Amino acid sequence: MANSRFNMATSAPPRPRRSVPVAAGNGKGSTPGTAVARYGSRHWAIYLNGQLLAVTVYKKGAVAIQEALGAAPLRT
Repeated sequence: MANSRFNMATSAPPRPRRSVPVAAGNGKGSTPGTAVARYGSRHWAIYLNGQLLAVTVYKKGAVAIQEALGAAPLRT
């Protein structure tokens, strides 16, 4: 019998520790209106204009998304 702790279909997503951050950015390369904050005990969330955009395992991934949002669009 499978351990219920690892059953992803029935487990709830991690809950944020605090309300949505209101910071306009987190330093170098950040986009105005974005923020990176803890999400649960081991995840990182990126918020865009106060709405949850993505949840990552590593802070480095959340910062990479934040920086990508500030990048100029590709020209074709």
